[in-house]
Amino acid sequence: MRGLLAAIVMASSLAACPVAQAATVVTFDDLASASGDVYRAAYSAQGVRFSSGQNLFFLVGTSSGNNADRNGGGALGLFSGDTLYIDSPASSVFNIRSMDVADLGRSPQKTVFTYTYATLQDSGTRTVEAQDASGVSRIRLDLDSLVFFMLTVNSLNGIQIDNVDVGSAPIGPAVPEPGSWVMLLAGTGVVGAMLRRRNRRGAPA
Repeated sequence: MRGLLAAIVMASSLAACPVAQAATVVTFDDLASASGDVYRAAYSAQGVRFSSGQNLFFLVGTSSGNNADRNGGGALGLFSGDTLYIDSPASSVFNIRSMDVADLGRSPQKTVFTYTYATLQDSGTRTVEAQDASGVSRIRLDLDSLVFFMLTVNSLNGIQIDNVDVGSAPIGPAVPEPGSWVMLLAGTGVVGAMLRRRNRRGAPA
């Protein structure tokens, strides 16, 4: 009985433990080359798609002095007034945890953009102003279960975007599967029945 009780306690503890999931980041580094900047109508990676009413502008690291990617990889560039759409054609629902942004010309000016979003829970529009001494700022959006995301560039010089984290939601308690709940409850019932039987045997006549 002690073994069964220990197993139930262990299963309950495991069910309550946080489950970490690795971040999934779009780096645009597969576009990096020495041939110059490139234009694409759309770009897909890590299950999400980046598209615009205009051709997307990519800074390819080794040939562009304006590229803020410290590792010399690719980055996505948008001019003032450009609109960027991010979606997930395969699953429809996606996340945006964070992204790196910088001025398109790596000037010390503020990077300003507005984004409109809709999730399964809420929707809204927000304006972001970011500036970092190195020219690159990490912007946390923490948007989960997105069904719509649109970004509009307000900066006069335009902006560049890199390292878009489209990974899972923050670490939180795992929810046991229905079968696990059945096993836990059944085990608890067995232990209770055994305890009641032992109490009856030990009760005075």
